[in-house]
Amino acid sequence: MKLIISGRVQNVGFRHFVKKHAQERDIKGYVKNKEDGTIEIIGEGEEKNINEFIEKCEQGPLRSQVDSVDRDEEEAKKEYAEFRIKK
Repeated sequence: MKLIISGRVQNVGFRHFVKKHAQERDIKGYVKNKEDGTIEIIGEGEEKNINEFIEKCEQGPLRSQVDSVDRDEEEAKKEYAEFRIKK
């Protein structure tokens, strides 16, 4: 899955929040800040875990404000060994 999250999502601990919840659900992939102020998340995992993860991302950490979540489902390529924060 690919998510683009917009709102007040940078400089509020969002990437660390995402990484924590991805690891708890055995989701592999990455999260990164984009130059346009959004957050990009790529994740692979079991459907149930992905759905729970998306719900957490829609909420975000306390200091954030999620305005929208654009979703795109893609075929899992199993190219990620872990979940990490990209710079």
